[in-house]
Amino acid sequence: MKGSVLTDYFIADEAKLGYELGQHLATLHEGLKEITPKLTDLWDNDMLQELSGWVSEELETYVSASTLPKTELTELKNIKNTCINHFKELYNNLPRQAIHRDFHGANIIFNDNEIVGYIDFDLTQLNARLFDVCYLGTGALASIFQEEAKRDRWSIFFKQVIKGYDEVTILTFEEKQMIKPMMIAIDLIMIAFFVQGGYKELADTNTRMINWIENTWSGELGAV
Repeated sequence: MKGSVLTDYFIADEAKLGYELGQHLATLHEGLKEITPKLTDLWDNDMLQELSGWVSEELETYVSASTLPKTELTELKNIKNTCINHFKELYNNLPRQAIHRDFHGANIIFNDNEIVGYIDFDLTQLNARLFDVCYLGTGALASIFQEEAKRDRWSIFFKQVIKGYDEVTILTFEEKQMIKPMMIAIDLIMIAFFVQGGYKELADTNTRMINWIENTWSGELGAV
């Protein structure tokens, strides 16, 4: 496929890019939904089970050995518990289907500033479709989290992702309520993954991302 991948979400007009990515992700989801019944060998992922199981175990290991300030680690544990409670209440009410599971810039092909395709479907699974929306958001945040000026532009980008998606495939009330918990859940999984791999600095960065999201993204419908 001719083209190049997206390497910087904030190089130009992040609002326009976010809106277009949201629309394209919704269109991709519509296509994946159509073929979901035929994908009989996909992993049917239960994120509540994942968060309550191996992710919580790895987080306990991480917190006990971390050199981050105690206040940050205490906040992380409290946020994790709140996140799991939200999942217990609403996760099973979220629309489920085949999702990409790794939807970020490096897997989106552009040609002449137009999105022309997607790659790397090897992690495709059955899960809440909201996962892909929020994974795009957390991936964009991770790419610039250390750059404060760009970090302040992230909410503009992600709000437009949600708007673009919602105009193609309407997000349910429950999905809008779960935007922040889903973002936090994704970063909790990333912390656990980095702990397993021995990447302490990346785990610390994701801890700070979670605390930042918790204190920045507010409103039960996902407003900032």
